[in-house]
Amino acid sequence: MLQQTYARCSRLFVYVRQLMALPKALPGGGIGLLRLDALGDYLLFRPYIPYFRRKNIPFIFICNAKVLPLAQLLDSGHIDCFLPIDLDLFKTSPGYSQEILRRLRGLNLDILLNPVWSRTFSSDIAALATGAPLRAAWRGNYVNQSFFGPLLSNRCYNKIVISPNKTEIFESSRHCLWLKLTEDETVTERLSEDLNQYAQSGPYDRTPVFFLGASASWRRLPALKIAKVVEHMAKLTAKPVTLAGGDDARDLAGQVLQVLSPAVKTKVNNFAGQSSLPQLISLVASTPLMVSHDSLAAHIAAACNTSCLVLADGSRYGRFWPYPQRLAPRTQVIYPPAFPSSWPPERLAQRFSSESGLRVADIPVEQIWAVLNNLLKN
Repeated sequence: MLQQTYARCSRLFVYVRQLMALPKALPGGGIGLLRLDALGDYLLFRPYIPYFRRKNIPFIFICNAKVLPLAQLLDSGHIDCFLPIDLDLFKTSPGYSQEILRRLRGLNLDILLNPVWSRTFSSDIAALATGAPLRAAWRGNYVNQSFFGPLLSNRCYNKIVISPNKTEIFESSRHCLWLKLTEDETVTERLSEDLNQYAQSGPYDRTPVFFLGASASWRRLPALKIAKVVEHMAKLTAKPVTLAGGDDARDLAGQVLQVLSPAVKTKVNNFAGQSSLPQLISLVASTPLMVSHDSLAAHIAAACNTSCLVLADGSRYGRFWPYPQRLAPRTQVIYPPAFPSSWPPERLAQRFSSESGLRVADIPVEQIWAVLNNLLKN
């Protein structure tokens, strides 16, 4: 704990020195939208990007480097300039962070908006570095910050937007609320309904899909349970099942193939780490049935109205999962047995506003089979 505290203090000291060395800001460069969160967060946010633009004013998107390929594919028509930030390097490399802070100051922004509910200290430092005369952010929760974060983070802004909601609300509802509170714009909730126009056919379209990717090991089933689910999907649909995921899913896909029964293994396509983003969109949009861990693919399925079963650990309940029925009627979510599903939604949102401490690996395969049976019937 002492070592962690020392590391955080050292990082803060480095940032302060770097900020003091920046040249004076020269406003006049446009509007900056700052979002350093993950792929799924971006997919939920992107339908609202047009409402943040202003006619004839440059619009700059400051984003997590992992989001850049998706943002460039889907939204280059709305964004004039991208400034990606590698968060790992920003936290660990003084040389890299100094260069990023200089580039942020060089944008010469008039307005900096950080409409992320669970901000990070890194994003707040980035906002301050722009030197924009107006820097606005939610006064959200601080689950991603500790120690000096909550004490200093709001001081990086000169406008803090306060939500009237006392409990967590779904992300798309929060985006509408931001626009209502800051721009007096009434916007209806929506998902990324235009994804199909970016799809590119792949070799395994229209097959049932198990999407393996997840951001953490406790949000994934073990290989043996995945194999049992895949065998049930193959039997249920009488079609070959496709294993999909990013580069980080290659090893897990190999483990699943090793424990599959010989009869089913010949009917399984291994597409993990091989699809482009347009191919992933096509795969998810065309599948008759999908099982996914909490991942980008699950959010794509919701946007494409694909029949999808999401295996979630309950973290940040109400913000990302479950989707409101009106937005994603064909998406279902199941949680580990220890998750108190009988509680009222408001109580669940309060209890699980951060990490749940539960493991997806504890979900019984029999429960997954039963939900898949109902999904395919409906």
